[in-house]
Amino acid sequence: MKQLKWVMIILSVLAVAEAVLGALAPLVYKEIINNITGIVGKTITKETGIKNGAVIAGILLIIFLATTIINILKNYYAPKLEANAQSILRNKIFKHLTELSIDFYEKERVGSMMSTFNRGISRAGSLLSQVTNWLASQVLTAIFAVIMIFIIDPVAGLIVIIAAGIFMISTMKLVRTINPLHLKINEEYDRLGGQTYEVAAGIHTVKSFVQEDHEISLFKGKNKKWVDMNVARGKKRAAFVLGRYTVMDFARVIILTMAGFKALYGQITPGDVLLYVTYINYVIWPMGNLTWLYDDGQEAMKSIEDVLAFLDTKLEVKDRTGAKAMSKAKGKVEFKGVGFNYHKNKKVLRGVSFTANPGESVALVGPSGTGKSTIAKLLARFYDVTEGKILIDGKDVRDVTQKSLRKNIGVVQQESMLFNESVKANISYGAPRATMKQIKEAAKSANIHDFIASLPDGYDTIVGERGIKLSGGEKQRVAIARALLKNPPILILDEATSHLDSKSEQLVQEAIWRVIEGRTTIIIAHRLATVMKADKIIVLEKGKIVEEDTHKELVEAGGLYSELFKIQSGAMLE
Repeated sequence: MKQLKWVMIILSVLAVAEAVLGALAPLVYKEIINNITGIVGKTITKETGIKNGAVIAGILLIIFLATTIINILKNYYAPKLEANAQSILRNKIFKHLTELSIDFYEKERVGSMMSTFNRGISRAGSLLSQVTNWLASQVLTAIFAVIMIFIIDPVAGLIVIIAAGIFMISTMKLVRTINPLHLKINEEYDRLGGQTYEVAAGIHTVKSFVQEDHEISLFKGKNKKWVDMNVARGKKRAAFVLGRYTVMDFARVIILTMAGFKALYGQITPGDVLLYVTYINYVIWPMGNLTWLYDDGQEAMKSIEDVLAFLDTKLEVKDRTGAKAMSKAKGKVEFKGVGFNYHKNKKVLRGVSFTANPGESVALVGPSGTGKSTIAKLLARFYDVTEGKILIDGKDVRDVTQKSLRKNIGVVQQESMLFNESVKANISYGAPRATMKQIKEAAKSANIHDFIASLPDGYDTIVGERGIKLSGGEKQRVAIARALLKNPPILILDEATSHLDSKSEQLVQEAIWRVIEGRTTIIIAHRLATVMKADKIIVLEKGKIVEEDTHKELVEAGGLYSELFKIQSGAMLE
C-alpha cells in the first residue's frame, strides 16, 4: 500500500467525487419534476418553465459529463492498482521463496503452496482495488442519503437508521457464521491445486503404474467436496439475504407510504416524493454493496492471511550480523566435532571430524541414512550445525555470507535439476557472463560437447521441463559442465553416478576425474567403484566416522568398507 499510495489517493478522490455527484443528481431531478408540474398546474408560466428547464438541463449535463470523466479515470486507475498490488506481492513471495532455507521445502507440499500463493495474490489485488474504488464512494453515498432523508423527514430518517442497523448486525452475524467455511474452502482449493501439480510433475509414474483413473477419481472427489462447501456457503448467504432485504423493503414501503400521504395533503411537492424514492434506494444499494464487500473482504482476508503467514516464515539459516563476504577460497575444508539433528529426537551426525586439504579428493561412503548427504548440505550451509563447526580456510562458514560461501562451492547432485531452457542457458546458469567459447570448453571437459553438437539446434536446444528430453547420463554431464564453468575451488559430487547405465557412468566418471583436478572435492557415493581413486575415503556408520584411509588400506583393514567392497565386487562377478 505504501508503494501504491498515490494511485490509491487518486482513486479515493475520484470515488468521493462520484459519490458527491451521485447525491446531487436527485436534487436536480426534483427540480425537473417540480418545474414540469408547475407548468402543468400553471403556477409558473410556460416561458419561465422553459428557461428553468434549460438551466436544469445544463446542470444535469455537467453532472453527467463529470461522472463520465470520473468513470473513465477510475477504469484506468483501478486495474492499474490491482495489477501493481499483485505484482508487488508476487515479487515479495518469490524473493522470500529464494531466501527460505532448504528445511522449508522438505516440509511443505509445493503444489498446495503454489495454489495458496495464486489465491492470495489474486484476492489481495482485487480487495485493495475494491476497497479504494468502492468503499469511500458507497459509504459517502449512504451517509449523504440518510442526511437528506433526515432533512426531508426526521421520522423517515429514524426508520432508515433502525433498518440499516438491523441490516448491518445481520451481516456481521452472517460473516461470523460462514468464516469457518471460507477457511475450509480455501484448504480444499489448495488440495486441488496440490494434486494437479503433483500429477503433472509425476506423470511418468502415474502412467507407468496405470493410475490415471485413480488420480481422476481422487480429483473428482476433492472437487465435489469443494463444490458442496461452496453450495453450503451459498445457502447460508441466501438465507441472510432474504432476512436483511425484507427489513429494508418494509422500511421502504413505510417511508414511501408516508411520502404519498404527505403529497396528497400538499405538505410536499411531487419532486420531494422523487427524493424519498431516490434517497431510500441510495441507502439500500450502498448497504447491499457494502455488506457484500464486507463479506467478500472477509473471505479474501482468509486467502491473504495465508500469504502473510508465509511471508512471516522465519529463515532457519540467516547471515550473522556483520558477516563478511568470502573471497576466492583456497579450498581447505575442516569439520570439527560436527553434530546435527533434523529433529529433536533424530540425531544424524555425531562428532564428525575430518580435513580435506586444498586440491584433495575426499569420498564419503557408508550405508544409507548415515549422514553422507547431510555433510554436503552442512558444508554449503543449507543447514546450520547443531554442534561443532565447519571451517573453510580457517573461517567458520557461519561468519561469512551465504551467497559468497556458495559461490566457492559447486554441486552436482544425484538428480540434477535442469531448467526448461536451452542447453547453453543451463550450462551457464552459475556463470551468466560466460562466453560461448568457455561454455564449449566446459562441455568438452564434461564429455558432453559432441552430443550437444549433434542436436538439431546445438547449444540452443531446449531441454524440456526438468531436462526431460535428455537421458540421465546426458543430464549429469550437463550438470558437471555447469559446475565446472562456475569454476569453484570446492566441488561436491552427491551420488552423481548412482542411477546411470554402464556406458553413461563411464563417460561421467571420466568427466568427474578430469574436472576435480586441482579442486577440493567431496564425493558421496554408494558405488565404491566411483571413489576408489579418491585421495581419502571416509566411512560413516550411524552418523559417526568409523574408518578413514585410502581404498587399498581400507580393503586390507577388513572393516566395514572392506565388507561393502566385497559385496559389490562379488555382485559384479556373479
